[in-house]
Amino acid sequence: MYSVEISNVSKTYRNVTARKKTLKEIFVQRKLDKVENQIEPVVLKNIDIKIKKGETVALVGRNGSGKSTLLKLISKILYPDKGEVKVTGKVSSLLELGAGFHPEFTGLENIYLNATILGYSKEEINSKLNDIIEFSELKSYIYKPVKIYSSGMYMRLAFSIAINVEPDLLLIDEILSVGDAAFQTKCIEKIKQLQSLGTTIVIVSHDNGTIERLCHRAIWIELGEIKEDGNVKEVVLKYMNKLNKGNESHQIQEESITNEQFGNGSVKITDIYLYDSENVQINKFSSSERIRIQFQYKVTDFPTSIVFGFAVYTKNRECIYGTNTLIEQVPVILGEYGRVEIKIPELNLLQGLYEIDIAAHHENGAPYHYIKSAVEFSVFSNTAEHGMFKINHEWQVTSNEKVGKL
Repeated sequence: MYSVEISNVSKTYRNVTARKKTLKEIFVQRKLDKVENQIEPVVLKNIDIKIKKGETVALVGRNGSGKSTLLKLISKILYPDKGEVKVTGKVSSLLELGAGFHPEFTGLENIYLNATILGYSKEEINSKLNDIIEFSELKSYIYKPVKIYSSGMYMRLAFSIAINVEPDLLLIDEILSVGDAAFQTKCIEKIKQLQSLGTTIVIVSHDNGTIERLCHRAIWIELGEIKEDGNVKEVVLKYMNKLNKGNESHQIQEESITNEQFGNGSVKITDIYLYDSENVQINKFSSSERIRIQFQYKVTDFPTSIVFGFAVYTKNRECIYGTNTLIEQVPVILGEYGRVEIKIPELNLLQGLYEIDIAAHHENGAPYHYIKSAVEFSVFSNTAEHGMFKINHEWQVTSNEKVGKL
C-alpha cells in the first residue's frame, strides 16, 4: 500500500516582476517585461515517485532544486500544472517556521489554530493538548503571544503539534535544524517512535547525519528532475560527489564504496583496538569495566575540516550510542599521522555481542573514511538484568506500618 503516489507531475512558477513606479520605468521596461513574463521557470518536471506506507524518505539536492515545492504539492498547499498527486491518510507538515501561526495569538490559541488547519477537530485537539504542551516545554509561555517567541520556541510548538496529532504522513522541511541540540535529539527520538507506529515520513534536510540515521531511502532532485532514487547511503554519497566535482581532494569515489567501508580516502583510519582497565588489548569485557577505544589515522590530502566519531551497535545493528568531536566541541589538530583515543570510564552494557563503527568525515557529513563494524566485542555479566545497558540506581523500600521481619 502506498501513502504517496506522484505520477508525471510538473510544476512551474509564473515569473512576476515588480510593479513600475514611474513613467520612465513603464515605457523603458515594457518590452523587457513582455519577454520576462513569457519565461516560466520549471520547478519540477515529470516527477514519478511512490512511497510505501511506513517508509521514511529523504529528499536531497541543492537549494532551488524543487524539494520544498514537492513537499508543498504532497501537502496540497500547491497543485501541479500537470500530473497527479495521491495521498492516503491524515497529513501533518512542518514546511516553514511559523506557518499556520498567528503572531497575535497565544501559544495555546495557535495550537488550536494550527491543528485545525491540519484537519483535526476540537475534540481531537483537546485529547492531545497536554501532550503537545508537555513535549514543547513551553508551559510557562503557552498563554503568551507567539510574536515574542524565539525561532527555537516557534519550532518547539510547531513540531509538538505536528507529531502529537499522530499523522499518517509527516512532512518535514529543514525545521529540525532550528533549536538546541537537546530538543533536536528529543525530536529525532519522537520521529523514531512514529516510525515504529508505521507513520510515513518525508524529510528535506542538508544534514546527512540525520538523513542516514532516520531514512530508509533517499531521492536526489537536481534541477527539478529525479537524479537518483535508492539506498540512502549510496544516494547521499553520489550527491556529495556531485557537489565536490572538480575538487578531487574532496570527491567521493564511488569505487571505494563497499559493504563495510566508504569515503574518499583524504583521511584513512587504521589499527583499531580495544583496551581494558589494565591496558591489555582484548575484545571481551565485564559490564562495569573501563574501556579504551584507540585508532590511528593517516592524512593523504589535508581536508578543510575534520570530525572523528564512533557509534556502538548491537549485532542486529540497533544503535545504542553515537557521538563525534563536532557534537562534543572537541578541538582537533590534524597532523600527517596521528592517534585518536576514546576513554569510557564505565562500559555499563549488559551481556551480549556488540560492534563499533568508526568514522572520519567533513563537518557537513561527507565521509573521508567510514568503517562499519570496525571492531567487535562481547560483554559478560554475573547478574540477571535485562536490556542492553545498565542504569546506575539505588533501591529504597520503606513502609509506614510496623511489621515484623520476613
